[in-house]
Amino acid sequence: MWPLIRGTLSGIVGYMVGALIATLTTTSTFSGEFALVLGFVFGLLGWLFGIGMWNAWGREWVGLTPKTEKAEGWRRYLRFNTDHKVIGAQYLVTMLIVFLLAGLVAMAMRAELASPGQNLFTADVYNKVMSMHGILMIAVAVAGILGAFGNYLVPLMIGADDMAFPRINALGYWMVPPVAIALLAAPLVGSFDAGWTAYPPLSVLNGDGQVLFNVAVIAFGLSSILGGLNIVATVITMRAPGMTWSKLPIFVWAAFAASILSLTVTQFFAASLIMILLDRIAGTTWFGAPGGGTALLYEHVFWFYSHPAVYIMVLPGMGVILEIISHFSRKPLFAYKAVVVSFLSIAGIGSVVWAHHMFTSGM
Repeated sequence: MWPLIRGTLSGIVGYMVGALIATLTTTSTFSGEFALVLGFVFGLLGWLFGIGMWNAWGREWVGLTPKTEKAEGWRRYLRFNTDHKVIGAQYLVTMLIVFLLAGLVAMAMRAELASPGQNLFTADVYNKVMSMHGILMIAVAVAGILGAFGNYLVPLMIGADDMAFPRINALGYWMVPPVAIALLAAPLVGSFDAGWTAYPPLSVLNGDGQVLFNVAVIAFGLSSILGGLNIVATVITMRAPGMTWSKLPIFVWAAFAASILSLTVTQFFAASLIMILLDRIAGTTWFGAPGGGTALLYEHVFWFYSHPAVYIMVLPGMGVILEIISHFSRKPLFAYKAVVVSFLSIAGIGSVVWAHHMFTSGM
């Protein structure tokens, strides 16, 4: 438990330092939007260094010998562990917890809608609850199967000892808990009510909780990029002798195609959220019509990621289903090559057809 305690304390200290720097160097208050941004960045770094990244990795940056914190049993799941099986289990348990939280939020929404009139929430609070449910479920869909089963199974299926970049793999996972904490803490500063899509102008004008939404999703996007990079590099470079491309299990192909998408398109969602932060904090007008901006720009950048994201969610699941059917029917997968081509085609074509999400925008 000590790494978790150490990471939590260093994360809190990092947040306080970041918020204090923002307060002293700008006109932002200690709980203002810029303080939230800088506090989250410093808090995330403090959490990562405290949880074990400094000992396992950071010491090398200053010429010191890395320290490996050994642990057995359940304790290995509560520290910076580079074993791909441990990381897969960490993703699975974390996403199950987030899934259950999102499900409870959904049940609260259904309770509100169960009878006419206002029961539990005002209209404004209902929008905030709906937005929280949406982004939590999106996170589960993006990282649930690919993060859990991808990390656990891909090295085993291709005969590799571990992922290509074990420490980056651990880093990618340990960025996830602060993301969940930031999202769940958003109601303390006004929450966010622009849905998981965060469309402007609402996302530029609503409460300070939108800032926590933005920085949390940006961090989650970086985690997704690192995970995608790892799986792509592992499949390309660490296959066992004789494991040619034509012999890869179909789940590996599914994870490979989804990881290509994670690696190449996630940054566009992050870019759109950074632009919203700049509009809120730095006075830019990317999306404000009075200043020459346009909300359609956000939709283009956002859906350039969010349509391919559908396939980041569904391709690993399709791979799991095909593996199960093939195994329990005791027959080789029918049309293996066609399925592989379809996975790669989905990854390619899915990246250039975002415009159909914008037909109702008058494009």
